[in-house]
Amino acid sequence: VDESVFRSLLEPVFDTMNYQGYYSEKTSEGTREGSAVFWSLDRFMQVEKSDRKTYAFHDLLPLLESNFESSASLTALLHKRSDLHRIVTTLLGHVLQFVPLQCRRGNPHPIWVANTHLFFHPRASHIRLLQIYLLGLQLGNELERFPGEVVLCGDFNSSLENAAGKLA
Repeated sequence: VDESVFRSLLEPVFDTMNYQGYYSEKTSEGTREGSAVFWSLDRFMQVEKSDRKTYAFHDLLPLLESNFESSASLTALLHKRSDLHRIVTTLLGHVLQFVPLQCRRGNPHPIWVANTHLFFHPRASHIRLLQIYLLGLQLGNELERFPGEVVLCGDFNSSLENAAGKLA
């Protein structure tokens, strides 16, 4: 979603219906868009800004080193190939927007809403697979600390038949 659309249209309209929203801008070079999620304040508690999180692709790369034996070769490749390093750190944007929703009644555990927008290029299924893998690792880390249910949504730029869709 474009930030100006979020701020000038979506947020004011949803606010009149007693919804809270969260917008996070992609960290991609030359991009003025991001992701947004809204929730009903009739059903869920208000979420403090400090509890709303956004993770960029490059922020999650260190998870590979601690969770994937072959990550050293990926890290070495990124250090060797400045062109790939630039793409990963400046063009891929965010991978995960994460909001813990606490029901006003009932369930004492939060419902974690994870929102993503995976890389779009039709010949980049390997990038989407890596993005969804990193997303899963981060969700796992969050759920270890704060158990709850997860709702994963977003634009996967993939079908459930592709590798990223199957892993999700």
